[in-house]
Amino acid sequence: FPVTIPPSPKQCSTPVGNTTITIYEKLPPFNPKFIAKNKIKQIQGKVYNKKTGDVMRLSDDEINYYFNEQGQLIHRLEIVATNTFIDTLSEVYQYNSKGKISKKIKNIHDKFHAYSYSYDTANYVTRIETHEALLTNGDLHSPEFEMDTLIDFETMRYKTYSSTQRKKIVYNSYGNPYLDEIYYSNKEGQIVEIAKKLKITSEINETKFNYTPSNLIDSVYMYSSVTPQEIESHKYIYDKQNNLIYKKSYKNYRDWE
Repeated sequence: FPVTIPPSPKQCSTPVGNTTITIYEKLPPFNPKFIAKNKIKQIQGKVYNKKTGDVMRLSDDEINYYFNEQGQLIHRLEIVATNTFIDTLSEVYQYNSKGKISKKIKNIHDKFHAYSYSYDTANYVTRIETHEALLTNGDLHSPEFEMDTLIDFETMRYKTYSSTQRKKIVYNSYGNPYLDEIYYSNKEGQIVEIAKKLKITSEINETKFNYTPSNLIDSVYMYSSVTPQEIESHKYIYDKQNNLIYKKSYKNYRDWE
């Protein structure tokens, strides 16, 4: 994806009954084992929004998730309604034999882009290619695509400094490194901090993670050297069975979602 990929094949996520919060891959929080065991093919949901000082209100937004027999997410279809128009967002996922995502296709406005991922023997992402994709059947509910022009690509290399610190170096299509990502773990192997540094601007973005006694993600804090006075954070609430039931988001410790 055009998202953070783990520097280790170990997924640092929190299985919570029928949900999973995944640190690295921006996928919806579903547990494939639970989905497959219960033979779930589709999940449909409505979206509630809450502003500071207001009550929860049902929006016109709608989200649909589609799964294969292995419980893997294969299609996300989201309908977003605004005051002036209705937008449809579609994301399609394909997987390799090891269950890793090999391709993601998503629409950006009225065009589709396909992101292809190559891995090494340790399941580290080593190359991401971006292609234009053509929707061949005109159906966003059951889309079919063909790959087209290569737009861009990135490559990645990894360095391990210790059992608790790893570094990913991202190179652009010209072979020039432009981004460093350093991952810090605790003794239990949980990721506690991710630091991203752009080489050109020296901008540093940090994300820190806290965990519950049950090894679930309790909270996430995000900082930027560009706006150090601004802090974005997320708090996760679970029930007695460790199912995720609520997520609260804050800016500068003020409730905004």
